[in-house]
Amino acid sequence: MMDFKVHNPLKLENCVNTLIQLFDNILQNPEKQKYRKVNQMEKHWIFDAPKDSTTWQYLQFAHQQLQSAQSLTQQKAARHVKEVEERKTGPKKERELLLKQIEADKASRKDRYRLIVSGPHTLNAASPPKSGEAGQPSVC
Repeated sequence: MMDFKVHNPLKLENCVNTLIQLFDNILQNPEKQKYRKVNQMEKHWIFDAPKDSTTWQYLQFAHQQLQSAQSLTQQKAARHVKEVEERKTGPKKERELLLKQIEADKASRKDRYRLIVSGPHTLNAASPPKSGEAGQPSVC
């Protein structure tokens, strides 16, 4: 029953909570018939075991086991909800990050292109010749 890989954790959590509520009602109100009857469509289930019977002890044991499993099912359900939300928002965040990286790359490429295109003309005109007379090219 508690196989979280096969069953949806949210459904398991609802199942455990419903069973705990049913068992609580039966154990706390053993004399009231309305808590011992569970209607489901046209069929119903009636817990009619006497209070001192073995069946009653099984019901108490099952109730204790469900209460101990309740926190686990709640944790698994919360983790499942978080994972589903991350699957929905994860690709969107990755896409936004990639778009920012692409824009930064475009800007750096434009800056490099501007330096390459305008660089030699401005450098030659602004800097004086390093060797030889003015107007004569230097020989390496």
